[in-house]
Amino acid sequence: MRYPLVALLFLIGCSASDDRPPMPEAQPEPVVEQAPAAPLAADVVTDDVVIASITIGETQVTLPRDRYLAFLEETRGLDAVLNLMQLELAKQQATELGVDPETVDVEAEVRRTLDTGFRGPDGEVLEIGDYDAALQRVLAEQGLSRAEFDVVMETNAMLRAAAGERIRQQVTDEMLLEDFNRRYGEQAVVRVIAFDSLRDAAEVRRQIEDADDFIELASTLNEDASLAARQGLIEPFTRQSDFPKTIKDAAFALEEGDVSEPVESEGKFLLLRLEERRAPTVVAFEDVKDDLRAQLIDNASDALITQYRRLMAGALTSQALELEDPMLAEQLQARLIAAQPQPVEDEAFKERLEQERPATTMPATRRNMP
Repeated sequence: MRYPLVALLFLIGCSASDDRPPMPEAQPEPVVEQAPAAPLAADVVTDDVVIASITIGETQVTLPRDRYLAFLEETRGLDAVLNLMQLELAKQQATELGVDPETVDVEAEVRRTLDTGFRGPDGEVLEIGDYDAALQRVLAEQGLSRAEFDVVMETNAMLRAAAGERIRQQVTDEMLLEDFNRRYGEQAVVRVIAFDSLRDAAEVRRQIEDADDFIELASTLNEDASLAARQGLIEPFTRQSDFPKTIKDAAFALEEGDVSEPVESEGKFLLLRLEERRAPTVVAFEDVKDDLRAQLIDNASDALITQYRRLMAGALTSQALELEDPMLAEQLQARLIAAQPQPVEDEAFKERLEQERPATTMPATRRNMP
């Protein structure tokens, strides 16, 4: 929150009247030798640098820098320390993952934040001029300075860069191919044997050893006549097809030639054998590989950033954080105590329960019984 400037009161003295009796002539004071001032200790620092002054008539008021800094420390000091420490931790995390903090695009993070948070009533992205007005309004409402906002944005940018690099190191071509198949319509070619009971499905599953067994059983044991006539073969489908989710999940979890465990769907128990996976034909994998990688990294970054922030918050509220300044240490301790859940006294808890207990009325038929 913002703190209003302290009001200044100026007392202007009245001039003396000329008809007063003359003052007696002042006598010279005896000269007393002053002892030389003791030298300042090595660790004592004086700071009388004036950073602001105001003059009204003959009255002048100044604000020393040490007074100003002490006020800032008492009012915003702890938040400033925690924000700056988070930024340094984020930079260190990025550096450890091979990211040069100097190359991190902070402006891109600002743009991302504004695009996400500042949209028009219909969801459209605001124009650049609107961003400035919206940002100023938010800063005023939150009691933040632009400098504080910039520190948060730089921290987010560092964490996003660190998260992106960590995910990039873990992404494989196999993962990208799986994502490609899911997005662009990989097809599964499947044979199915349908049973009315789970026991029959489990018993037949134990008998199947190879593809020929499955084809024969799909023709002879299938309790769905239409499937039996096609030797269990159904039309190819994708993950986006209008098929029961249980069938799609089971089919795409198989390797070619594998047989599933019994899968329940629409009152039947099914055994599925994956005959073939057909790659998408509309789009080539190599043409969209880089875009898929970028999207995968971007989608996974938010969860990792949340994890990083949780770890940093834990570190900044633990014994690992040492605040050498007594005032800041006292502020942190007070904040931690205030954040702890307060125990509820038994009597107060019972009284609250009694107050919140819904009123009940015995039905009239019961109330009038003898």
